[in-house]
Amino acid sequence: MLRSDGQVDLARQGEISSTMATGPYQQIAGGTDTSYLLKEDGTVDKVWSWGTVCHTFAAPNEARYVRVAQQSVSAKNDKGGGGATSIYFLRSDGKVDRASIMRSVVGTTMEPPEGVQYLEISCQDTSSYLLRSDGAVDRTTGGGKISNTMNPPPGQQYVSVAAGQMASYLLRSDGKVDRTKGWGTVSQTISPEVEPDGSGGCCLM
Repeated sequence: MLRSDGQVDLARQGEISSTMATGPYQQIAGGTDTSYLLKEDGTVDKVWSWGTVCHTFAAPNEARYVRVAQQSVSAKNDKGGGGATSIYFLRSDGKVDRASIMRSVVGTTMEPPEGVQYLEISCQDTSSYLLRSDGAVDRTTGGGKISNTMNPPPGQQYVSVAAGQMASYLLRSDGKVDRTKGWGTVSQTISPEVEPDGSGGCCLM
């Protein structure tokens, strides 16, 4: 939990167990295997377990990191698989550095299209989504390469993204949410104007 003074508290079983002494931080991104904490100086601390920093990422040249991708926390299968396999760091020069969860080194640098900036990133094990300043969303399925671009309906923009293990969600400027179950296609549009019928089992209001 990120505090207003920039420090980070770790909670276990509903109680604060410790406070990290390596801040102050601006953003935290918890994950299935590793967590990443963006510091005020533009570097990113990688935390493997028990609140111990195992590596610090620094952007190259004159750039600094300004945002870390949010990770989808996923269930593990019987082989230990599940959870994001890569993490993404948004740089002040508009580029995105991609690193493997299991390694502490940047393997790929991704560049947005000319005249466009990346604003937000959400990642999970099979695909990750990069929100662009023009309202479109770039989808990557690995290797730091864009698999396809998801465009909102005419007159709309995507304003936020959330990657999930079974489905991912793209928030539109009109307040509706596009749901995708993969392959870069929208399978359903959820409108706040439509009351849920309860057939899904439960509803959080």
